[in-house]
Amino acid sequence: MSEVEVQVIQKKIPTYSWADCEELPMFAKNRIHQRLSGNPYPNPVVNQVRRDTITDREYTVIVLENEFIKLEILPEIGGRIFSAQNKKNGYDFFYRQHVIKPALIGMLGLWVSGGLEFNWPVHHNPAGFFPVEYHVETQADGTVIVWLGSRDLLDRIEGQLGISISPGKAFFETIGRITNINPLAKSFMWWENAAVPVNESYEIFFPHDVSYVDFHYKKTRGAYPVMNSFFNTMDNRGGNDIRKHKNTTSATSYFSGVTKGDFFGGWDGNLKSGVIHYAPHTISTGAKMFTWGYGQMEKAWEKALTDTDGPYAELMASSYSDNQPDLSWIEPYETKEFSQYWYPYTDIGTVDCANLFLAVKLLEGKLLLYPVQTIEGAMIHVEAEKVKVDLIASNSVEISISGMNENSLITVTDSKGKVILKYRKPENSQEIPHPETDFPYPDKIKDASGCYLTGVHVAQYRDPKVDCKPYFIQGLKLQWDFWPCMVGLSQYYLEKFQFNDAEEWAGKAIDVLTRYNANPRDTEAYTLLGISLKEQKRYDEAYEVFGKAIWSQDQIAKAGLMMAQIDCIRHDYEKAEEHIEWLLKYGGQNLPAEELLIVIYRKLGKGKAHQSQIERCLRLNPFDLLALHEKGKLDLNDWKNNALRTAIDLAEEYADAGFMDEAVAVLQGLKTTSPILPILISCFNEEQLDTTILSEEPCFPSSRWELSALKRAVREHPDNHVINLLLGDLLYGKCEDENGALSCFRKAGFSVEALRNLAVVIYHIDSADPESIEIMENLVKEHPGNLQLIYEYQILCFLKEKDPEEILKFWEDNRVYTSKRDDIYIQGIHAANLAGKNEYALKLLSDYEFTPCEGGEHAVADEYLVAKREIGKIHYREKKYKKALSVFKSALTIPQNLGGGVWHQVKLAPFWYYIGLCYRDLGNGIKAKENFNKAVSFPVDYFTDMYDLSYRFYRGKALFELGEKEEGRNALSELDELLKAGLIQKDYGYFAATPFFDCFIAKPEEARKKFYLSLRDLCYGGGE
Repeated sequence: MSEVEVQVIQKKIPTYSWADCEELPMFAKNRIHQRLSGNPYPNPVVNQVRRDTITDREYTVIVLENEFIKLEILPEIGGRIFSAQNKKNGYDFFYRQHVIKPALIGMLGLWVSGGLEFNWPVHHNPAGFFPVEYHVETQADGTVIVWLGSRDLLDRIEGQLGISISPGKAFFETIGRITNINPLAKSFMWWENAAVPVNESYEIFFPHDVSYVDFHYKKTRGAYPVMNSFFNTMDNRGGNDIRKHKNTTSATSYFSGVTKGDFFGGWDGNLKSGVIHYAPHTISTGAKMFTWGYGQMEKAWEKALTDTDGPYAELMASSYSDNQPDLSWIEPYETKEFSQYWYPYTDIGTVDCANLFLAVKLLEGKLLLYPVQTIEGAMIHVEAEKVKVDLIASNSVEISISGMNENSLITVTDSKGKVILKYRKPENSQEIPHPETDFPYPDKIKDASGCYLTGVHVAQYRDPKVDCKPYFIQGLKLQWDFWPCMVGLSQYYLEKFQFNDAEEWAGKAIDVLTRYNANPRDTEAYTLLGISLKEQKRYDEAYEVFGKAIWSQDQIAKAGLMMAQIDCIRHDYEKAEEHIEWLLKYGGQNLPAEELLIVIYRKLGKGKAHQSQIERCLRLNPFDLLALHEKGKLDLNDWKNNALRTAIDLAEEYADAGFMDEAVAVLQGLKTTSPILPILISCFNEEQLDTTILSEEPCFPSSRWELSALKRAVREHPDNHVINLLLGDLLYGKCEDENGALSCFRKAGFSVEALRNLAVVIYHIDSADPESIEIMENLVKEHPGNLQLIYEYQILCFLKEKDPEEILKFWEDNRVYTSKRDDIYIQGIHAANLAGKNEYALKLLSDYEFTPCEGGEHAVADEYLVAKREIGKIHYREKKYKKALSVFKSALTIPQNLGGGVWHQVKLAPFWYYIGLCYRDLGNGIKAKENFNKAVSFPVDYFTDMYDLSYRFYRGKALFELGEKEEGRNALSELDELLKAGLIQKDYGYFAATPFFDCFIAKPEEARKKFYLSLRDLCYGGGE
């Protein structure tokens, strides 16, 4: 096969069925996902897995191949590459799943492992388990690109992914193309996540100039390739070659440190096969390996994600990011396009250098090459030696060269003398920078600039606990006229659709900027002011402000487009055309402007230009909604990727420029009964809303036009339940207007969603108000089988510190339901432990099979450890040392049915301390000392504090037992100071983040007090 072939086939894959999406909106505002905000609103979530049914499910599979490689692409599951095979030897160079087995790892719940996953704007891709559109393009040279398109479920960023294979090349290319269709800048990352099959012979390799690796958020760093320190949860003291997969026994991530190399990869020494990633390091700045390791965690997750395909690791490559989280900005209407490349290889082992021509390995006296393109008559220069050779794609070559070693200079040229690879082993600096520290609370920052920069950071990195607002406010307290903080506040309020406040702060910024200079260099504040005015329909004022904003080149694309939209609202299409052509000339590529030009040409009667512009837009984006619609080729009822939300996007794009008839036509074409459609249509038509046609179908509005339409509708129908419910959802879920949401939910009727949402907001405003729990009590009585209500009612009971015996009784009385979801089942165990029924808690744990939830493994393990600790302490206090010893020892192994284990062994330190006490009192000093030493074996660092702050106490006590009394006193003194400081620290957001979809969230001051007092009681309240 010399040509590229592409087929779209139907293929049956064994698939575990999955649960339906939760119908209640998830206001999980402090949820954490992959170290950044995991708040899913406005998206429905799946919060349970099913393992009861497996069937052969038929999937659409796109098969793309040439003579070297074969790819299978699954557009129905996020567009991931399902399998990738080296046709030379049949090796699956990506992990090949033979089953679709979803688990709770994704941003919105479900996720599957294997193949190559494409993650944007966050990791993991929120749309990674949903269908995407596809389009096949064949180019003149025979290259075939499979385009996959979707819109981000969080910010509606337009995304295109191209997967490309060319004739004669033994690699494939991935093309990322994302467009910010929003009027405000958005942060994003792009990570390509390749699962690879691993075993004890597998190795990873980064370029030789890499001297260290990072963990997430760069909170710890360690030497590469041989590490000699603690790293995250792993003790590498004594020297550990982390290139060898078998040497990483705990689950962890290694992010490559700074490099000038453009490649990395993995190699299976048993199968003599591997995979290489290539991309220019200036854009593709991140390279990472993640592994579950070889412990209990790995076994639990392997069971959760596959049936027979064994363990895997992940080789991840980024664009515009070098860590997770590490996000970059994409400006309004900006498009970023970039490529990465992957290829399999054989024979030559871990490589020293690789590019899109070949990979090379330098050894003593010989050179190994693996070409991925055919290069006849290539010349190999090694120092003064020259060797001519024909390089044939996918055929490895070994050349003997006397005097050659790993430090030799090698140059490879083609038959015309063009250099295609030049390499000499780079020096490794051996320097390891200090880890990053946590950003400070606003009240700890002493200057306005620091407040501003930190505020930008928490916004850019989508922090799960705090937003940028308190930092900008604090900055202005420190310096009242610090205009960057004013601009930041204006952006913040625009994001929340609070346009009056956005106008105020943009205006204040302009006042400061023009105090001495009527023509400031930075005119972003004018753009923000113009947006806030346009959203208030004050078009004449907005137009003048935008006219000033475009004095700065970097505002042309944004403000110029909105001027053209206002031109269209005024029906001045000639002026609109003039503005669009001008901004395209001077403001850079702008796909929304290109789309608007389509409509302008139609309005001006320029038929040929209209058709030509449509085709131009479809060349830029084959999934261009407006172009397809104007061409008459768009039926959103057949759209695979969130048809309702996509239709609203398109309608709002028309409405932004005043094309209300077109907006209405888009929505009227949808075959759906969603209540938001007639509300939007009445708004666009400026007609009276017929409320009799409003269904109660679940719908979670999130856009500014939906807000405008709902506010208009509620003015006309102030007591309509559906309108108030939808408006309340939007005000609370998006706009941070809890008082407005409360007013709406009180008028939203008595449906489950209305009352539950009312309870959520009441608790958020006043956690002491008894009405919230009264509402939830009534709901669980009236709807006994609603699992989400049961879960949230019990969460609220814990937050309200209700008698755990009562919580446990409710849980037991509803056992037919509480055993149906892991997170609900664990609530009963937690209540049993709180009630002192630790043996019963262990019985409940032993009777249930848990499936792990990423980040939530400790919710189960912690209950097991608490029960064991308390039972053991009772025996110890009763001087039953042998019984206590047996209990404490048994805690060191987490039972397999609990679905995970512990991420960090520091959580076992209390048990080593107690085991030491038991041996001490049994007269075995040697064993006592051995276990006390284990209890102090971890450093006090970011990770031990994160996983178990009480470790500081047990470490101090164990130091005393080891005779190191001064160090023990210092350790306990540091803990005392930490407890005191922790109790009085003010929170500017949530006290803690959670991996669970929790809508009832503790007040930060209450959560902080409870945490630190409980810690103090645990450490000092119960003696030994």
